[in-house]
Amino acid sequence: MDAVGAASWIVQVVLEKLIGDGMDAAWAAAASGSDVDPGSDVRRLRSRLQSLHLVLSAAQERVPRARGEALLSSLRRLRSLAGDADNLLDEMLYYQIHRQLHPDQASDSSSSSISAVQSAISKIRGATTKRARLGDNDTTGRIKEILEQMCEAGNDVREAIKLEKLDAFVDLGRHDAYVHPRGQTTSFFTELKVFGRDTVKKRIVAMLTSKEACGVHLSVLPIVGNGGIGKTTLAQLVYNDAVVQDHFNKRIWISVSIHFDEVRLTREMLDCLSDGVSKHDEIINLNKLQEILEQSAKSKRLLLVLDDMWEDNDKSRWEKLLAPLRCSLLKGSVILVTTRNHSVVKMIATMDPVHLDGLEDDDFWLLFKSCVFGDEKYEGHGNLQIIGQSIAKRLKGYPLAAKSVGALLKRSLDGGQWMEILQSDEWKLQQGPDDIIPALKVSYIHLPFHLQRCFSYCALFPKGHRFDALELVRIWISQGLVSSKNLRMEETGHQYLNDLVDRGFFQRSAYYSMHDLMHDLALIVSSEECLVIDSFGSRNETFFPTIQHLSINVRFAYKWNTDDRRFNPNDIFQRKLAYIGDVVQTRNLSTLMLFGKYDAGFSETFSHVFKDVHRLRVLRLRTLSYNKDFLLSNFSP
Repeated sequence: MDAVGAASWIVQVVLEKLIGDGMDAAWAAAASGSDVDPGSDVRRLRSRLQSLHLVLSAAQERVPRARGEALLSSLRRLRSLAGDADNLLDEMLYYQIHRQLHPDQASDSSSSSISAVQSAISKIRGATTKRARLGDNDTTGRIKEILEQMCEAGNDVREAIKLEKLDAFVDLGRHDAYVHPRGQTTSFFTELKVFGRDTVKKRIVAMLTSKEACGVHLSVLPIVGNGGIGKTTLAQLVYNDAVVQDHFNKRIWISVSIHFDEVRLTREMLDCLSDGVSKHDEIINLNKLQEILEQSAKSKRLLLVLDDMWEDNDKSRWEKLLAPLRCSLLKGSVILVTTRNHSVVKMIATMDPVHLDGLEDDDFWLLFKSCVFGDEKYEGHGNLQIIGQSIAKRLKGYPLAAKSVGALLKRSLDGGQWMEILQSDEWKLQQGPDDIIPALKVSYIHLPFHLQRCFSYCALFPKGHRFDALELVRIWISQGLVSSKNLRMEETGHQYLNDLVDRGFFQRSAYYSMHDLMHDLALIVSSEECLVIDSFGSRNETFFPTIQHLSINVRFAYKWNTDDRRFNPNDIFQRKLAYIGDVVQTRNLSTLMLFGKYDAGFSETFSHVFKDVHRLRVLRLRTLSYNKDFLLSNFSP
């Protein structure tokens, strides 16, 4: 994320609270008994922070992407201090509201009827209130001290900005070594028109229906190419082709992703073959499932599409999945696999693989014009078309890049802005001809800052997550990411989400989702504030002190043991979690999310690692495998 913009935003948040309704009264109440005029303190600090915010706002225009270490270090310190001030001001305001509502109570009371999670939250809030009540003068003293330090840090930022060189260039490091599981795909088109794939589609259809394929019981044809190149779209074209529909009397589409689970894949095949009469609903034994699959697949010529396959370590698992199909299918059955990995192709292919590259220049230009102008045949704005062709060449023929950058360009048909995008430094960061992350980052950089904040925060959710719009908007509101003067907060938040859809950062169907490469981008731009822990490893070993949002994904870390009816322990993951607890300042976390099921050992480690959190604004525990009280038992101020 833009470091200058992030610092400017959090300073503005603190400033708005200082000038907001109720702050004068809250400060006066907290400073009661002090000889110092509380009003003069607030006015002086407001004035200094307003000056600092003006400096940062101007710096956003002059130094839109801070690169020098002196400036970055100063900005991180400023953001950290501003975060502390924001939390303390919240405590002060909360105490003032609590006192107004319960003038005779010393702390929040909790009813025995509320849930365990509510009890834990009540405990945190009650303890916070008690702390504020016992040390009101100390609270204002701490806030004043932090605000004074913010102003000092602001002076360091001023000096660093003077030294910042606009032409500085640094290598931001590799961004392609970290992958997440992708969300489910289906055989249904999401594109209004597909450009430049007719020839390769016809070639694949011919291969699927060829004498070679019809001479064996089961063939495997891989489509291999980089993320965002259009493999899934091509597979959808083939799957829905009239010749293919006539040739195969059964077609099945399954989204595989990074977690290759023979039981799940077998069950999904049975779901598609059962024709409404299910014989496998309660069965978890793989052998029994395969017996049913063998019977269900008999005398069928099958096309099975396995989209987005990653498994390349254990060929025996692949052979195990295919075993019942080899025995039962008619000759001419084919498995069409899409994958990014050539190692997968080497392991599974029985036919020559189809290597998918970017679109040819002419086809890509038509797609690009369609994304920008809404019409592939558009010939207006001659000057823009010249600039647009130069931009299009940098997108390497990737449809995803055309959609993202096209959505940016169509918002302003202005030659000056298009030239600014063409000359952006981000293009220099391309690490080879197939790297499109810089192209996506160009679109991100030109988002309004409030949309940058909302988009980058979504890195916390797992790849492929289906977003509920209202839940997401309310989470954004809780983090102070939504600002509204005339509309309800929820209405403004929905506008933000729809703006991100229009700009190509979210997809909307029956639900909201993000393309996997957009999620990769969110992880990159949020790395100083958001941290994701899962079983696939970390992008890097740098943990910034500014981390405020933490997400833990255990979906693939703990496997269910069908014999013992419990999750198998994962000591490595628990040690990883404990290590994160040592290097991240959990006390300052504003968000804590947990996805997936886990064992009792994880619950114990989780409870210990997060025993000091008390500033949370979002606690998301959608799936609870063990008792809530135990998981949250150590939560305390």
